Amino acid sequence: MLDKIAQKLASSTAELIGIDIIITDEKGMIIGASDPSRRGTLHEPSLEVIRTGQNSIQQEQDVQHLQGVKSGVTLPIEFTGKRIGTIALAGVPSKVTPFGMLVKKHTELILSEKMFSEVFFLRSRAIQSLLEQIAAFDPEKDDETSLLATARGLGFELQIPRIAVTIELLDARAVTSQGLEIETVPYTQMDIMMAIRTIFNRPQDISTMMDSGRYEILRAAKALLNEKEVVQRTWKECEKLKKLMEGKGLHVVIGIGSLAQDISCLPASHRDGWKAVTIGKNIHYGPSIYSISDLMLEDLLTTASRDIAKRYRESILAPLKATSDSVELINTFRVWCEHRFSPSGAAKALSIHKNTLNYRINKIESMCNIDSQNFRELLSLYIAILINELSDRNTDQLSSR
Repeated sequence: MLDKIAQKLASSTAELIGIDIIITDEKGMIIGASDPSRRGTLHEPSLEVIRTGQNSIQQEQDVQHLQGVKSGVTLPIEFTGKRIGTIALAGVPSKVTPFGMLVKKHTELILSEKMFSEVFFLRSRAIQSLLEQIAAFDPEKDDETSLLATARGLGFELQIPRIAVTIELLDARAVTSQGLEIETVPYTQMDIMMAIRTIFNRPQDISTMMDSGRYEILRAAKALLNEKEVVQRTWKECEKLKKLMEGKGLHVVIGIGSLAQDISCLPASHRDGWKAVTIGKNIHYGPSIYSISDLMLEDLLTTASRDIAKRYRESILAPLKATSDSVELINTFRVWCEHRFSPSGAAKALSIHKNTLNYRINKIESMCNIDSQNFRELLSLYIAILINELSDRNTDQLSSR
């Protein structure tokens, strides 16, 4: 691991402090140097430092007989309890030794962070693979033994109640291991995962990045809780996560799937979580939290035959779609329905006067030939609007989650 960062570390540190630096491996061979021509040569003082683990000072008279060795100080690099190399700084020993101690600690810290990052990445890839296997698992055809064993190898038990929580970053450019930049603030995959695991931190919570800008948690639930109680508790945690992400300048859509009592129901919870994200994002817009249990009607509509849904939508919405203010009228009717047909509630949500709302509703009644006292007619128009919004906003995503 040291050889991967030695040259860059030696060059950048030497430039910063203005002192010649070399870094060797455990055999005393120079693998990084502020003077790159020294790479690949032996630094003899490092051999004793590696053997003893003690700092070594090289005075001018000590190095006259040594080829390519300058006066200065050589310090051991220690990592995971082993001496894996050295750092040597050239100059008057009394002056460069304090810098040497700082560079040593800095190098060891970088190595620790790099190892943590690599272990984090490898485990994340393994968990991602596990969730992909869960998503593709068919309880009627597939043997669950291998999947259960894979999960247990990672420390997870799948035969306990869980509920899927799905997260999609909005306005996210490519999220890579090098980072994501939103509002000029860089965040890496690790930053986002650490935020997620700050909230969903039970030992049995399974969380990972699924792909660019999309994350998922299989949240462990208590066996004695019913689905409504689990959703309520999960919702509160999602609110905390949303607030935490917004504090980092990140805006998210969060979906809550159905409760899975065991492994056979996990694929459905996974799909429901992503359906909640897609439906919520497409119909309600903007960053928020959506539970599939609140979107069952919309979910049902997405399963209808496309041809039938298209005919239904066009036959009912044709009069409204022919007007120049169709978008405004359609949105007004939907908001009015979703506010229990309350003129004051709908007008407030739309930021319009109640008289304006009444004018629009009357216009819709006249154009569509419906009676606002006839629930069946109102429901038919409302469903047509939902189908229109779902079909206009790429509902192919629903079948791909």
